[in-house]
Amino acid sequence: MITVLLLLAPVASPSAPAAADALTATLGQPLKEVSHRVDLRLKNGVAIFRVRRTFANTGKRHEEASLAINLPFGAAATGLRIRGKRRWFNGELMERNKAAALYRKLTGLGPHEPRWSTH
Repeated sequence: MITVLLLLAPVASPSAPAAADALTATLGQPLKEVSHRVDLRLKNGVAIFRVRRTFANTGKRHEEASLAINLPFGAAATGLRIRGKRRWFNGELMERNKAAALYRKLTGLGPHEPRWSTH
C-alpha cells in the first residue's frame, strides 16, 4: 500500500469535494483509494488541512501511480510525503517542467514510452 500525506494551506472552501482528483496507473494495474483522512487546524488565522490518503495496488505487478489533485480555490500544496512499506520519504515541491525533466531522467517515464519493456 502507498500512503500520501499532503499539506494544504489556505483554503477558501473546506467542503470542496475531491471527486475531480484523478488516480491513474502507468502499467494498467488496478489501483484504488482505500482510506482518506483530513485534519484541520488554525494557525494565525489560516486554515491548514492535513490530508492523508492511502492507495492500494490490487494487481500482481509493481506499479507507478499518478495522482492529480484538484485543489480548491485559494489552496496551495506546502508539503508531500509518501510511504513505502514502513519508511516515509519526503517529497520536494518544484516547478512543473523541472519536475517532469528530473522524473524522465530518473525513470525513463514521461510523455513517451518507458525505456524498459512493460511485459
